Amino acid sequence: TVWDGGDYKRVTYYTPVLGGFRAGISYADSSASENADTTTGGNEVVSAGLEYNGDFDGFSLGLSAVGEHQGEGEWFSLGTNLGFGNFTVGASYGQKDKEFGFTEDGTPNGDDTTGFDIGVAYAMDAAKVSLSYAHGESTDGTVGNDVDTVDLGLAYALGAGVDWKTSIFWFNSDSNTAANENDGYGAVTGIKLSF
Repeated sequence: TVWDGGDYKRVTYYTPVLGGFRAGISYADSSASENADTTTGGNEVVSAGLEYNGDFDGFSLGLSAVGEHQGEGEWFSLGTNLGFGNFTVGASYGQKDKEFGFTEDGTPNGDDTTGFDIGVAYAMDAAKVSLSYAHGESTDGTVGNDVDTVDLGLAYALGAGVDWKTSIFWFNSDSNTAANENDGYGAVTGIKLSF
């Protein structure tokens, strides 16, 4: 549920962690900057976030709020994770204005979008299994799209710095435009190396 504006050059500052809280803010110049990797539609971009992570007697809690302003629009997202025993339950919700964001050629993206996800994970020794569901809706005032996904994931630590990760997923896209209708299944797997 996060729709960041792009990978153009930014100046970013993170505060130290104080009592489990940490904040961050970043700024990107307009696309007129010679240092921009992608266009910002001629607008400055300001991003901010706040997180909290705490461990208590028998459970852990993570909270986050992030957002970004660009041009006449913005997006925001709220999320939480609750851990107890070997289980972690998480959820997030996000919303984006159609005035936010630009494509590579500088034209507006033009969609009002909302989305949420919820999931649960179970860790056992070197393995972690997760199941999540996500739903998103977008409209430009004429064309409306709904997307639902379900993902079953597995992560397994093969050794120090070596993780095997895989997921099997299903998705369904409904729309009032036949060309945007789609559904299917898929699988992804790979090895992640950390140094």
